[in-house]
Amino acid sequence: MYLVRHVVMDSAQVTTLEAKGRFVLDRLFLAHLRTKGAENWLPADWREAYDNAGPNRTDKARVIADYISGMTDLYAQTLFSRLFVPFEGTVYDHL
Repeated sequence: MYLVRHVVMDSAQVTTLEAKGRFVLDRLFLAHLRTKGAENWLPADWREAYDNAGPNRTDKARVIADYISGMTDLYAQTLFSRLFVPFEGTVYDHL
């Protein structure tokens, strides 16, 4: 097990991708939590859960975390690009 961890899991190839994934998910979470009107980005069923969450900010954050945790890699990458990469995404893109 030590060999697998040392050679594969702790390799720069793996740890850099893990760091990038954490960065993308952190930014998506913060954007959903801190941007005024970001609840409108949620699909209807998640928006309903968000609206029905308690008045506590932590309850709303839990809904956002659950929504993001269910995203596919491709969807998270697409949404991240749309939000943070200049000239990416159009009003015609389906989200």
